[in-house]
Amino acid sequence: MLRKLIFAASLLVLFVIPAVTSAQSGDAQIRFAHFVDGAPNVDVFLNGVRTLQDYEPTWQSSFVDVESGSMDVAITAAGESIKNALVTADNLRLEAGHKYSLSLMGQTDHYSTLLIDETKATANCDMSKSNFRIIVNNIAGSPPISFYEGDQWRETNIASGSYSTECFPSFASDTGWAVARENLKDVLFTFDSKKDGYMSLWEPYTVYFEGMMGSYPGTEREDYYFSENTIYTLAPDPIAFLSAFSGLGMTYDSKIYLEFDQVIDAIKKAGLEAMLKEDGSYTMFVPTDQALASLPKSVQTQLDDPNTLKDVLLNHIVEGDPNYTDLTNAGQVTTLQGTNLTVTTDKDDTDHYYFYLNGDARVENYRYRIANGWRLYFISSESVLMPADHAAS
Repeated sequence: MLRKLIFAASLLVLFVIPAVTSAQSGDAQIRFAHFVDGAPNVDVFLNGVRTLQDYEPTWQSSFVDVESGSMDVAITAAGESIKNALVTADNLRLEAGHKYSLSLMGQTDHYSTLLIDETKATANCDMSKSNFRIIVNNIAGSPPISFYEGDQWRETNIASGSYSTECFPSFASDTGWAVARENLKDVLFTFDSKKDGYMSLWEPYTVYFEGMMGSYPGTEREDYYFSENTIYTLAPDPIAFLSAFSGLGMTYDSKIYLEFDQVIDAIKKAGLEAMLKEDGSYTMFVPTDQALASLPKSVQTQLDDPNTLKDVLLNHIVEGDPNYTDLTNAGQVTTLQGTNLTVTTDKDDTDHYYFYLNGDARVENYRYRIANGWRLYFISSESVLMPADHAAS
């Protein structure tokens, strides 16, 4: 199954959005992360307006549109008046067109804030070939923490109360540890200690944001642990994102490889390239090249016809941004081709790692949000969603 090196216990991409009130418009964006273990749930005031509500430790918000320029921030216990703020940060400078993350830091006896300009941090990173990781260390008393993945040192010596912003060429790794300083014998977190063929992926165009919290020494995942993991992609459109995987040889499990050259060629041949580059709210279930190659020859012959190919690809696209709960509660989804696809789950998949479309197309429960409003899921089985009137006899 899909195994991703995610520091929290869950493998799912979680965009936790409890409540956003008085939604603001503007030319900058900011998101909030609660990284203080044992602290109360909190509300966040932006320029005096209670904008984010009831965030518990480990949670992160989505980005909120705000005006650039000067911003005053106050963080209170949930429901409390701004007069009873746990911490304030005045005159934060936000640049137009930039994305920021604002973290609640410190410990319950002394709070602080951390503002990171993510746009500035990623400016010199070629995201078409790289991923970008932001890791915050808010573990009280921890030694400097380093990450060793894919037989290489990645981030090194992130001191307690500080953070790391690092650009790496996209890679997949089978093992990984977070250790004290750069000592592989002093392990704080073990992600995957044995090589087993199940890979952790760090995809192109992708920005990761993670916080470590709690207190040290202690027990991993009890006394100190990771927050929810959130990502977003800086790919301008699905074509650019899928093209960036070419030649990387990235795989979930040494069986299914994330290669999309044939899919991109099919999209162009079917005349859908312009559609995927336009802004919109659509979700595509993307088959890998292996999935297309697995089609019966009778079906592959049909796909030589651009109109048939277009029908097949439109049968992989739905309107909107349905998540796992939306899909599984509905039990079916209607594609742009007009077909109703059934949505089923596996009773053994208690952590909701994946679901099935039409019984045999396994879809990993991991959505990539592209900058132009598209969402992508990957079909990891060697299956393609064929319309009934084009299916092999």
